[in-house]
Amino acid sequence: MRGLRAVSPLIAAAILLVVTLIGGVIIYNYMANSIAAYAPQPTVTVDASTNSTHVFLLVRIDNPGKATISIQSVTIDGKVDITSSLPSTIGPGKYVSKTIILPLSSVPVGKHVLILTYNDGRQVKTEFTV
Repeated sequence: MRGLRAVSPLIAAAILLVVTLIGGVIIYNYMANSIAAYAPQPTVTVDASTNSTHVFLLVRIDNPGKATISIQSVTIDGKVDITSSLPSTIGPGKYVSKTIILPLSSVPVGKHVLILTYNDGRQVKTEFTV
C-alpha cells in the first residue's frame, strides 16, 4: 500500500461541487414536472342543438391555470375544422364561449368528439351528441 497518495483537497472539493450541482438539477427537473402534472388543466364543454338544417354548438374553453394557452387547432371528429371560429390564445383565469353554426350535413345527428390541440401538442377531447 505504499506509494498511494490521497486526492488533493482542491480536487475533492471540485468533485463534490459538481456532484451536488448535478443532483440539484435532477431534483429540480423532477419537482418541476411533478408540480406541472397537478396544475389546473383547461376544460372544454360543448352543448349542441339542431334544427332541420343547422347544428348550433356552444363551445366553452376555460383556462383556470396561471399561464396563457395557445390553440393550434379545433376540429370535430378530426374532420371539420372550426379553428378560425375561436381565438388563438386564452389568458390565465379567462374563458371563451362561442356559438358556432354549422350545416347539419357536416355534423350529422349522433355522437361526436371535439378535439382541441394546443401549440405544445397536448390535446383535450370532449364528446358531445347532436
